[in-house]
Amino acid sequence: MARQKVTLLDVAQHAGVSKWTASRAFTEGASISPSAKEKVLKAAHSLGYRPNLLARSLTTKRTNLIGLVVDELQNPYIFHVLDLLMERLQRQGMLSVVLNISAQDSYQRTIELAEQFQVDGLVFLGTSMDASIQRLIRHDPGLPCIALFRTACEEGVPYLSTDDLSATRSMTHELIAQGKRRFAYLAGPASTTSVLRREEGYLSVLAEYGLTFDQRWSVDHYHRLGAYESIKESLASLVNPWDVLLCENDILAIGALDALHEQGMKEVAVIGFDDIDLAASPQYALTTYQQPTEQILDRAIAYLLSGEIGPVSELFAGQWVYRRSHNPCA
Repeated sequence: MARQKVTLLDVAQHAGVSKWTASRAFTEGASISPSAKEKVLKAAHSLGYRPNLLARSLTTKRTNLIGLVVDELQNPYIFHVLDLLMERLQRQGMLSVVLNISAQDSYQRTIELAEQFQVDGLVFLGTSMDASIQRLIRHDPGLPCIALFRTACEEGVPYLSTDDLSATRSMTHELIAQGKRRFAYLAGPASTTSVLRREEGYLSVLAEYGLTFDQRWSVDHYHRLGAYESIKESLASLVNPWDVLLCENDILAIGALDALHEQGMKEVAVIGFDDIDLAASPQYALTTYQQPTEQILDRAIAYLLSGEIGPVSELFAGQWVYRRSHNPCA
């Protein structure tokens, strides 16, 4: 026999109140006496009742859905962020719709899906934000949109990110003080709509000493194999090894270390960024920058819940985590 679904009316009758009083017990900010609310909630618990969120959304005009627009899913740091963010949203009674953007997928189609789901906000965790987002913002100026862990270049899109410019400047000063003079840089995919300022920070300090990168490469995606192959190919024709290989993030640094170690070049210092779990492995012992991930996510959720619209862009400070890779010969 099919289990009969408990309704709000069943709860109201069990609590001895009207259906409308029972409804107010489940509506945040609704007018209801503490004693009546307690009776309704006890009745709901006793009967195993759960509010119908879809029905409630018709009344409140809110779906409690947040669209998470992501790409570069091969980057382990993105998985870490998604895990923390989705858990925090659920704790606030909100659910996530993950909208994956890839080279094969249409960005426009992704944004259309966000509109069809009638999400209450959009969080950008990717490298790209094309013109579709501008159209969406103009069409729905009341929709909270925010970019995380990158500086958004699109007008009207606030961002919360790490102060990577200051971070990489401080590391460059330290490396130069250690006598490092030959620097190389491995970048990730380029974007004109959101930026990281890590490379800019390194270059600005090198310029103060009359230095620049001996070599610079970029890969199309944030994954280990691309970094490994790029560095391996460069090592085949390298005459004098660099002192330091600076990498835009940890997964690129992991691939670079694999290539260097395979060629027996363990004297090159390697620097990452993100402090992913694998960075602490004794195999890599990667020196990296630990982003203030939880602080940024908490601020992002506070922004989404507040309903505020407008510039809330902030930069947050993390900290360098020193391991063997920045001074492998010590």
